[in-house]
Amino acid sequence: MGSSGMSGHSLQPSPALQVAEEGDLCLLLSQDISELVAETDEQGRLIYVNPAHESLLGWPPERVRGLLLSDLIHPEDWASVQGALTRACAEPATALPTECRYRHENGAWQWAQGTLRAYRDKSGQVRIMTVMHPMYRSPGSPRSRDASPFADYMQAIPTDATVCHFDLSGAVQQMNMEAMDQLGLDSYAGLTINDIFPEDAAEQILNVHKATSSNESLHSFEYECNRPDGIRWFHTEVQPMKNPAGEVIGVRTIGTDITDHKQMQESLQSFQRAVEGATDAIAMATPDGVHYYQNQSFTDLFGMSVNEVQGSGGPPTTIYADEAVGHEVLATIMHGDSWTGEVEMLNRNGVKLLVALRAYATKDQIGRVTGLVEVYNDITEQKRLQQRLLQSEKMQAIGQLAG
Repeated sequence: MGSSGMSGHSLQPSPALQVAEEGDLCLLLSQDISELVAETDEQGRLIYVNPAHESLLGWPPERVRGLLLSDLIHPEDWASVQGALTRACAEPATALPTECRYRHENGAWQWAQGTLRAYRDKSGQVRIMTVMHPMYRSPGSPRSRDASPFADYMQAIPTDATVCHFDLSGAVQQMNMEAMDQLGLDSYAGLTINDIFPEDAAEQILNVHKATSSNESLHSFEYECNRPDGIRWFHTEVQPMKNPAGEVIGVRTIGTDITDHKQMQESLQSFQRAVEGATDAIAMATPDGVHYYQNQSFTDLFGMSVNEVQGSGGPPTTIYADEAVGHEVLATIMHGDSWTGEVEMLNRNGVKLLVALRAYATKDQIGRVTGLVEVYNDITEQKRLQQRLLQSEKMQAIGQLAG
């Protein structure tokens, strides 16, 4: 749907092209979630940030768009993030984990963890999508109920995460306020790891206990938990704790609720399945009209891949029998309006098809166009049958008059 090309989903999609599709859908679904979702170019310049940047970091999206990602990342963390960005550019479609501190608008730092993935458009330009979930609250009031050495650790890292300390037998030695509030506890006396985590998750942590003597790296996993308010998903980091002599005395767990992130992923997958399974042909384009995605029904109807449809002039010159109509449709939806009607289109072999077309723009919360969608329903045979029926009725009427 435009004049410049972008690789996308075709009959045999490459992983990089699938990421292009997922990236666009991710932006559409990112408006109301608590994850930090951003898109940058190859140089790390921010093209898009979702509203969570304002609610979590105090940055209105319009203030950070155009800045370099390095402007928001802690200088001590930038080297690792930059390394991940470089690798992402070299390995499109590879999901790379990253962890760093984001700068809050008030000057504080907010820990976040997530993934980044890159895709390349037809001209070779790179777009990088990052989805990060907060790990720690930006500096504020410490939350702890005890004055033990572990409580000092709690005060050193104020957090909205659930933080627990277990000895090597699995007994709870310390728990922060957030964990107690989330579990509805007034006291953790006498509790064990099996009272805090589901059985399979507790087992993973106990296995880390056994490995801590030779491995000091941080371990992490995700688990599902059935809570009174429904099923919640958590990401938990497990790290050994040592005494001054260097002996492992227990483990520390830091858990963050990633339910919103999981729900976004499930919504994305459901949306993809719905679009892929639709009997109507569906195509998507960028706000400036670059055709990058089509479902299987579109491929079956027109017999062309994404690159073939985009071509040198885009859909108006490849699938519309009348280019002027194609340009009219494209201009209408690029301005945010919808277009509905019957149009003649061409398949791969130049055969004309009569199509009922619904075209519209997707928009964000402030009304900005974020994408273009066209839905095609082939009514060629239906129209032929109607014409035959009308012709038959006319002949019948003529026969009656002649008789």
